[in-house]
Amino acid sequence: MDDQFVTALKARIVEVTTVSWHFWYGLLLNYVEEYGHAKVPLRFKYEDFNLGGWVGNQKTNYKNDKLDLERIKLLDHYRNGLGMPLKTNGMKELAI
Repeated sequence: MDDQFVTALKARIVEVTTVSWHFWYGLLLNYVEEYGHAKVPLRFKYEDFNLGGWVGNQKTNYKNDKLDLERIKLLDHYRNGLGMPLKTNGMKELAI
């Protein structure tokens, strides 16, 4: 295996397993404050953290009912504050 790949993989594992959800949420709030929206591009890095990937994971977890109620409320409250739309089938869309 390529040494750079192994190093990147180790860094990603540490990043995912040691940083709390609220830390990432705080990064999202900082991003919104700076850019004025929560539509983070998938591969976007914010302060050297893969915020776009984290947001994508939250969307996936939301769609698959794997996000706990506290987290849904935090994200949904923020989404509503930005005036993000509802899905046409009546289910809330997590459009961050």
